[in-house]
Amino acid sequence: MRVTHLVRQYSPSVGGLEQHVASLAAAQKSLGYDVQVVTLNRLFRGSKDVLSESEMIDGINVRRVPFTGGQRYFLAQFSGVKFSEADLLHVHCVDNFFDHCGVTKRVHRKPLVCTTHGGFFHTRYLKPLKVAYFHSLTRFFAHSYDGFIACSEADGALFRKITNRVNVLPNAVRPVTTERCSGDDLLYLGRLSKNKCLERLLAFYARLNEKGDAGHLHIVGPEFDLSRAALIEHAQSLGIEDKVSVYGFLNDGELTRLFRRCGFFVSASAYEGFGMTMIECMAAGLLPIVHRNDSFEVLQREAGVGLLLDFADPHQAAERFANWRACLTADKRSNEQSRAQAYAEKFNWPSYARDVERVYLMALGPEGEADGRRRILAA
Repeated sequence: MRVTHLVRQYSPSVGGLEQHVASLAAAQKSLGYDVQVVTLNRLFRGSKDVLSESEMIDGINVRRVPFTGGQRYFLAQFSGVKFSEADLLHVHCVDNFFDHCGVTKRVHRKPLVCTTHGGFFHTRYLKPLKVAYFHSLTRFFAHSYDGFIACSEADGALFRKITNRVNVLPNAVRPVTTERCSGDDLLYLGRLSKNKCLERLLAFYARLNEKGDAGHLHIVGPEFDLSRAALIEHAQSLGIEDKVSVYGFLNDGELTRLFRRCGFFVSASAYEGFGMTMIECMAAGLLPIVHRNDSFEVLQREAGVGLLLDFADPHQAAERFANWRACLTADKRSNEQSRAQAYAEKFNWPSYARDVERVYLMALGPEGEADGRRRILAA
């Protein structure tokens, strides 16, 4: 099958969305797919240099297109991109790529699948306008799509308001390490962005630190709309700068060494499309201490480990965590770590790629479904 993925940012950009598309493309290539990625030719963050028009990255052909606009909304120029060479177009996120492929379907005449990745509701910024756009133009373009992949039940419920072609497939995760890590430190892993509510996390940690030995707090991730300098300054204002380390992007080797010092994944994020970093950390035996948002709540309930907190009240959150950790005996902790790692193992890429393939085959119509049944039986 020849599949073209359309995603607004890709390597050398670093983030969960970029990693998801790269991992899916690699898994599909191992299944014999002919895979191409179409993305924008400049990064939203970091260098503003124009990237090469075409590049081979890890065996995947990456085609970059120019655009006007910025991170919140852009207009891409697709001249020269040959959609005719693909059997199916797979769009990631609900953005200009989504709109363009929907409105031009009568021209390219290709089946369309969209992975929602939380839509555009990660923050409350311009929420009334976002809601209006979602229920008008997004709904209109959605009629051109043959299948939707929602990465969580919350995402599925959101998109079922505008289409009946939703399949809920929790994201697969490539673990940084499956080595069991049993340190005492706390780790946040993810983008440095406002919707992650890192100021609340620091306030929680400051209250926890007042109660005694709270371990060290490690904050890891690339800058998005929040800077390392701003977080360090906030930690200084709380008097905890010597107990908090703020890193940028770390590679797998560096992360593994840091994981060994940690025992808990912490996040005060107000919104998550899925919660991929929570699964990555659980694969290493880190127990999740997370804010009660829809996605985290589902993952924590299903895994049966860790603790849900309301980080909007840092005093109460710190009190609950301190009491919970005081009751965490060595045996109980080992048992929770085993359950966390067993749960994380379910989110593997080969299974996810097969599930995505079933969505593709339904999008391709009766012939695709029949071919899919033959392939599944053969496998």
